[in-house]
Amino acid sequence: MRTSVDMTKERLRVSQDELAAYCKRWRIAEISLIGSIPTDVGADEPFEFLVRFQPDVMRRYADAVAMERELAELVGRDVEVVDYRSVVDWSDNYIRRKAILESTQTVYAA
Repeated sequence: MRTSVDMTKERLRVSQDELAAYCKRWRIAEISLIGSIPTDVGADEPFEFLVRFQPDVMRRYADAVAMERELAELVGRDVEVVDYRSVVDWSDNYIRRKAILESTQTVYAA
């Protein structure tokens, strides 16, 4: 039986091997899609990903831009990458935190 996560992975159109290589290169422990993938083929909204880095990893702005570009190339669409720490550890906005965490679907975890 296929789960919604399996279907999400298929609709991302990126192989698990490519996603795993991307995550290893950027030292990502877990990457999740925030919300769901729009079913409209013509939809132009970016995919939003919640990224949890391996312990002690800090990224510069230039790294974040490069990560987004590379991930956008992999999935064939604009993306926005949100650092897990900015949602859980650094934000006092519990409403935003709850909304994001309740809508995520993990697509890769090391």
